[in-house]
Amino acid sequence: MDYRNLRQLLSAQNWKDADKETYSLMLKISERENVCWLDDGDIRKFPRYDLHIINQLWVKYSDGKFGFSIQKQILQNHQQFTARCGWIENLAKNELIKYEDYNFTLDANKGHLPSTPRIVGLGLRNTNEITHRLNIFYSRY
Repeated sequence: MDYRNLRQLLSAQNWKDADKETYSLMLKISERENVCWLDDGDIRKFPRYDLHIINQLWVKYSDGKFGFSIQKQILQNHQQFTARCGWIENLAKNELIKYEDYNFTLDANKGHLPSTPRIVGLGLRNTNEITHRLNIFYSRY
């Protein structure tokens, strides 16, 4: 897989386009471009090598603020994971924010990017589903 475009976008701190590129790369690697998200089986089969590269690029160019490994640390250390990452719109209703409302700056919450809920197919669904999928996803490390 060619990661040059992702590296370029991240080094330019173009977080939104880097997030979109991450999403596209992960779907391409999983051959799920027509479905637009990864199911449990796809997540379990996702190559660790590629996951590691994508994560390292995010961590490096965000100075440790963004990346899957950062999200995994937050998940392990905080019950209110989605709130800590800034992915929750309405805590009372337990609803995720829409993609267009993500914060694509370094002012975003730690772990806010990449947009993992979108990658694993959670979209605007209730956040009760998120822990199961993210545990599978982060176990790939």
